Amino acid sequence: CGAAHSAALTSDGVILAWGDNASGQCGGVSPLPSPVPQLRGMRVSHVACFGGATVGVTVGGRAYSVGGGRTRRREGESDGSESGEDDDGDGDGDGDGDGDGMSSDHGGRGNGGGDQRDRRRDGFTVSDGDGFSDATFAVRRLLAENVSAAAVSTDHALILHRHGHLSGFGYNRYRQAAPSSSQLRLSSPAPLPPHMLSGQRVVAAAAGGGCSFLVTASPATLASRCCSVLRERLASGDVDVCAHVLLVASRCAIDLSALLRDCAECLQNHRDEVVQRLSREGVDADAALAEMRARSTI
Repeated sequence: CGAAHSAALTSDGVILAWGDNASGQCGGVSPLPSPVPQLRGMRVSHVACFGGATVGVTVGGRAYSVGGGRTRRREGESDGSESGEDDDGDGDGDGDGDGDGMSSDHGGRGNGGGDQRDRRRDGFTVSDGDGFSDATFAVRRLLAENVSAAAVSTDHALILHRHGHLSGFGYNRYRQAAPSSSQLRLSSPAPLPPHMLSGQRVVAAAAGGGCSFLVTASPATLASRCCSVLRERLASGDVDVCAHVLLVASRCAIDLSALLRDCAECLQNHRDEVVQRLSREGVDADAALAEMRARSTI
């Protein structure tokens, strides 16, 4: 749920949005839960509501925001942004828009940014009876690629990338969106420099108010977990794992000390099977084990 709108994700990856649509964050005009037309044809794996925008992450790792803003003009005047018109002049029917989905009212706080090559702008007009009308634009904007999840608050958002990197945008008064930036508001995701987390990977994030919360894992922690799993597999007599470790040892100049003893025992107990598997790769099991010993630091 966002400040005044909500979104749900169906089992087949379709976003349904409803509630306040003053910035086009629900995509259409229906007050009932309805599919967001700007994301039609995309299978979404993660959805979040962020102020005047809806953020969706597709199964392919692309993060999109749908929102935009509202402009006020006299009835009968046209700004070339109604649905079906091409307001960027390139003839493709996709307007560039000028919103970032952050509660942009009367042309106030909307910002540009994002990938200008992947923007779609659909508009509809609501008259208030005083000679003026509000034109609401639902702008689809590509925020980032290789994304695993998004964490949002009322006015800032964090994008978690698949390799443990993080970027943020939105309100940044307390550096909650982008600690390395002094900008009050960021319209496009700004990366968090790796040195600020001492090279650790971000595995989870949450956004709220004037702060953000991150859960990280150090490379050493991840390496130790992988090593623990491999040692368990070797101790259980997993011939495939043993053969693969020896294959890596024969071809890569890396230290596999932590696996040496378990690998040697597995080779001793299941020698014929391991030798047979390695022979298919043209690798001598004893020579590979000797390579492991030569590079061992323990």
